[in-house]
Amino acid sequence: MTTLCSNFQEQIRRREEDVAEAQGREVAASRCLQQLQTTLGQLQTRLQAASHEAEVLRREQAVWERKVGELRAQVKQSVQAAEEAVMQKDQALMREKQKTEELLKTSETIKLLDQVATSRTRREVDEY
Repeated sequence: MTTLCSNFQEQIRRREEDVAEAQGREVAASRCLQQLQTTLGQLQTRLQAASHEAEVLRREQAVWERKVGELRAQVKQSVQAAEEAVMQKDQALMREKQKTEELLKTSETIKLLDQVATSRTRREVDEY
């Protein structure tokens, strides 16, 4: 019977050790769970902040893209205006060149007519 009591006491002691060990694991698991929950909360906070920052950046990007579009349109208009001004300048230079050539031809024609008239006048005077 002593052996039986001794066996029971040994079993009770082992069970108490097992219970104590299980309680220790439970406390450790509880601490680990608490740390994980704290870490999860921090990560959720960081994710929320990053999401907010990403949204702000998306809005800013949209604003910048709109501004870039407007500036590109202005540049396109300016380039078109500059090209038209160059074309008008070239046309004006061409007209000026043509007028200068016409003026030279007219001047030569007048000079030639003057020479012909002078020559005729001399002939007529000489004949008279």
